[in-house]
Amino acid sequence: MSARPTRFWGGTWAVTRRETLGLTKAPTALLFLLVFSALSNLIVLGQAGLLDRGQADLAPLFTALPWLSLLLLPALSMGVLSEERRAGSIELLFTLPLSIGQVVLGKFLAALAMASLALVSTTPMWITISYLGSPDHGAIAAAYVGALLLAGALLSIGTLVSALTQSPASAFVGTITIGFVFLFSDVPAIREVLPSALTDGFARLSFAAQYEAMSRGVLSLGNVLFFVTTTGVFLTATGLLLRARRQTRRAPLMPLFAAYLVIAPLALPYLTGWRLDCTQGGLYSLSPGTRAIVESLHADQTFTLYLAQDAAEESPRFLGFAEFVQEELRDLARASNGRIRLEVKDAAPFSIADDEARAARLSRIPLGASGGGKELVFGLVATNAAGDQRSLGFLSPESEGALEHEFARIAYELDNPERKTVGVLTSLQAGVDPGHPLTGGLAGRGWQVVENTRAQFDFRALERPLVNVPGDIDLLWILHPKNFDETTLRAIDVYAQQGGALLIQVDPLADVDTEGMDPTDYTTGFTAPRESDLDPLMKAWGLELVKRRVLGDRTLGRELPVGAVGNTNPITMPHWITLDAAHFETSALGRSLTGGMSRLQFSSPGILKWTGADELAMQPILRSTTDAMALDVSQVQVVRDPEALLRDFVPGDEQLTFGVDLVGLAPPAYTGRAKENLGPGPVQAPLSPVLNPEPMRAIVIADIDFAADLLWVRASEIPGSSHQAIAGNGPFFARVLSDLSGGAALALASSPRENARYTRPFERFDELNRTSEERLARKLSDARALEQSLSGALAKAAEEFDGQDSPAATAEVTRITAELKEARQNLMALNRDRTFEVDVQKAWLLRFCALTFPILFVFAGLLIGWRRRA
Repeated sequence: MSARPTRFWGGTWAVTRRETLGLTKAPTALLFLLVFSALSNLIVLGQAGLLDRGQADLAPLFTALPWLSLLLLPALSMGVLSEERRAGSIELLFTLPLSIGQVVLGKFLAALAMASLALVSTTPMWITISYLGSPDHGAIAAAYVGALLLAGALLSIGTLVSALTQSPASAFVGTITIGFVFLFSDVPAIREVLPSALTDGFARLSFAAQYEAMSRGVLSLGNVLFFVTTTGVFLTATGLLLRARRQTRRAPLMPLFAAYLVIAPLALPYLTGWRLDCTQGGLYSLSPGTRAIVESLHADQTFTLYLAQDAAEESPRFLGFAEFVQEELRDLARASNGRIRLEVKDAAPFSIADDEARAARLSRIPLGASGGGKELVFGLVATNAAGDQRSLGFLSPESEGALEHEFARIAYELDNPERKTVGVLTSLQAGVDPGHPLTGGLAGRGWQVVENTRAQFDFRALERPLVNVPGDIDLLWILHPKNFDETTLRAIDVYAQQGGALLIQVDPLADVDTEGMDPTDYTTGFTAPRESDLDPLMKAWGLELVKRRVLGDRTLGRELPVGAVGNTNPITMPHWITLDAAHFETSALGRSLTGGMSRLQFSSPGILKWTGADELAMQPILRSTTDAMALDVSQVQVVRDPEALLRDFVPGDEQLTFGVDLVGLAPPAYTGRAKENLGPGPVQAPLSPVLNPEPMRAIVIADIDFAADLLWVRASEIPGSSHQAIAGNGPFFARVLSDLSGGAALALASSPRENARYTRPFERFDELNRTSEERLARKLSDARALEQSLSGALAKAAEEFDGQDSPAATAEVTRITAELKEARQNLMALNRDRTFEVDVQKAWLLRFCALTFPILFVFAGLLIGWRRRA
């Protein structure tokens, strides 16, 4: 480093140190720190209810910081230069061997150091939420960086205003006024004052708009450079003003600010793409698949978000989630290059937006008496230019992991509204008709999963041997591929390499496969071959169906009622699997496919093992609990003794997978060409591998029975209705087809991102509430038992001593009455003190947040004073 920069920073550091020491002695700066700490605690802990939100973040703090900074930071900058001018010491300062730039920058850095100390005073809140839950530390750290940059910009404005006047009070008022204009230059009222040509550019100068993204944990190069540039411009203007006064000439401030006001709004849009998402898992970054879908949209779409704002405000935690969803939709709209237009409407009762939400059949959640009897509406309706519509009835915090995937799917479907063609390739022969793939289901109209999806998909049966998958097939459904010939396998292999979408259902023991069974002799079912696989292809893809093994799970096994198989007690069939909402996969894809469903039912599913393939990515979508093991097919097919299965059941303490999603380039299972005698002459299968492979998408499920009517529907007893669903298998099947139709891009929109979640509850409070409830339940049970016992004793005593007026009888009744009164008072106290422990801990944490910094501040002051006296 050259000597000149070293001298510059050395002089700047000297001024900074001198000014910082002066500020620590000044009552104004010390009062600023105490007031800043007190107000931040009052707003965040009191009004915003940080601990009552149930959300482990500091959003209320960072929402309040712009206002706190605007009101309090001018107290630091108002005397930076105005005091020097008023006292006449500024001329003496310029006689020192210091440049004007060193003086201005040194004084600014001293004020910024005090502002940093004020921000440090809020860190007890950070410690508190870390103690209570698992906050996103990266997002909080980025928000503090944004708060510091905002403080620097406001202090630079205050430094310039301080140089313009000799009155600190005037500097204080002037800084607040100019700071307010810059802070909120994007408010709607500005559009009514300025010409429309200026409003967009003026809005881009808004400190609040630039700070907002950073307060969520996203540092954009444009936002950072905006604050750095703004701070530099105002400090440069201060230096030019002081230099001009020193030389008794006019400062060239107008050209400087004119250049700033023109260049900054024009340059910022080109820098917003350079961003660093500091949140865990990239919470505010769209996945590659979502970005690919929205960037390639061909027509305009409108996403309308309906939110009952008044009802949402009854739950601060939900209101924060609603703001997160809005921001995710804004990111989606920005990435679409203007193809997606976002509208947010307040569905207040009896409003036009409320009528629109009702017409779209969006869900309404009653909040009960605690919510003032209001109904919460929070749903999405999306439409394209042709009037096609998709909707999400209610956006719940429990489904936040799947929201991006759902938004991407809706955008894709609206951009591709035409019906998709599903090619059905199966070895099932019973009831197969070329016009209706898989006929012979419920009421003779085909499998109900097919009937339910005919509005979206056309199904076409494909004959074997299959030389090539037809070009107009959008999705290939391979059902029970038993003994497929090599030509057909090669055709599937090439289709996968060409970027096809496949639903593959294999099974080690298919109940619906009755081929080779004598309907008059049920014992033929004990030995009939009922397994299927797609071995050559699945092995190439790194996926294996475990041979002659069926998945059994004691936790998920279906319970048979008394007498179902001659049993005298309810008994669990471990290979009849019922997946409920508590055991669905929590990945984005898993939530997207199963969201809103209560249960799925499977019969003797197989076990899929992932051996790995470099070109493919695998996500489990269906898994057992750890209370599972692999059962031999013969145990289920021949023995059929549930008691024997349970008696010999030894769980392996690991989850077993029976449904996966595969995305990526499919490794070829075959090479070259093959010629087979397929009738009158040889037929050539297509060449493999293909020259220009594309990413494929395949969902593999090791059970074909789940799509059959037997497991999920039954004939309806309601007039006018043919069937009644008893499980969610049908909707699950429809979602699988819909998801597959989006191809690899939609799969990448559901790629799992560890810890990428907005909802972060206070686990410690939840655990404390849970243990308190358990302990209270035991105490309540004992108290109720005692109350009932004493009530019975009182009734018995009253009956026994009826008509007696002896002292002993009176004393006994009085004693029992007193004990009963005490027991009832104890019972009421227990009901009243349900949240006592949580309330006590909240009180201690509030004291910690509010008093930690003042105590440390007083201690530091006493220590400094003691050292000076020493």
